[in-house]
Order: sequence, then structure tokens, then C-alpha cells
Amino acid sequence: MMLPILAHDVWTAMPSRAAGGRLEASRLLAVVIVLGIGTGATLRSVSAYWNDTPLGLRGTSLIRIDPVQAEDLRWVTTQLSSCESSYSLPGLLSFAFWTGHALPTTQNINDVLAFIPPERQERIVEALSRAPDLCVVYNPGLLRYFDRGQLRSDPPLLHFILADFVQVAERHGYVILRPAPERLTNGGTGGSLLCDGNTGGWAHSR
Repeated sequence: MMLPILAHDVWTAMPSRAAGGRLEASRLLAVVIVLGIGTGATLRSVSAYWNDTPLGLRGTSLIRIDPVQAEDLRWVTTQLSSCESSYSLPGLLSFAFWTGHALPTTQNINDVLAFIPPERQERIVEALSRAPDLCVVYNPGLLRYFDRGQLRSDPPLLHFILADFVQVAERHGYVILRPAPERLTNGGTGGSLLCDGNTGGWAHSR
């Protein structure tokens, strides 16, 4: 879309007075080169787009992505859709749209642990505690990407999710959690997933 504008700018920026026609020819050659480079880049982008896989989720009719990534996103959506409500950590808000689930809380942002202070995280915990048949998807790799030291401080929201939920499925870094049996029966703490601050790894604990 920007190619005609760029070609026009190249044409007008170069001297217009021809010396034996050489400058005029140079202007034309420069425009042809710019259009050629742009056309090649456009064709490569179009080819890559059509070689990718349609995402196939609600509202994504024109979106095509890497086949593995598409399968991962569809898998997570299917897992979360089997529950009555869902939440994601860090905030992956597209899943709420794809599942059709209402967000359990109004305090939603991608990097919730960094931008939502602990006292407001407690309110999120209260809202999640009331959500019926809650499933949680979290991605440890994305948590580490967003981390600016908050993981070491044991933030209330992360503590709640990793202490009161257990892993039921995992695919390419996306971990599906459901409430621990102990939490469902007596509100106690179930199996937890602990983050090693040195390695960034995650391990089950009781």
C-alpha cells in the first residue's frame, strides 16, 4: 500500500532537469528498483500468508498462522471451553473471547503481576474463588518474559493459582489447571507448582 507513495517520493526527490536525458532515466530507474523490491517483498508475504494455517477460531476468519501455533491455540480454547469459567496468567485475553466466557474480574491486563499491586490482586483472588468450575491456563515462559522480579516476591495471585490448582494437561508451554480436590472439598490447599527463581523451572509440591 505504501509502495506508490514511496515511488512518488523517490521520483520527486531526484532532480528533474535532464542532462542529455541521463537524470530523467536515473529517476525512472530508481522508481523501478523501489517498485521491484516492494513487489518482491509483497509476494513473499502473500505466499507466507497462504502457506500458513487458518486459525479457525471465532473472529479469526482472515488470520492464518504457523500450523503448530494454530493447533496450540485451538487446543487451549477447547480445554478452557470444557469448564464453566476460565482465567489466564499472564493475561491472554483472546481466550475469553474464543471460549465465550465472561472474565471473572474487571482487572485484566497482560502483565497483571507487574501492574496490579498485591492488595488489588487479593480482590482478583476473591473473584476467582467465586467463579464456578474455573479452569486456568498459564504459560511459564510468558511469565518469565514479563517478570521484572515480581515472581520472587510470591505475589498473591500467583500464590493462589499455583497453590490451589493442579495441572491436568499441558501442550507446548500452555498448562491447564483445575481446582485441587482438597480445595473443592474443604477449601484447603492442594498440590502446588513452584517456580525455581534460579532456573525458571516449575515443579510439583505438596
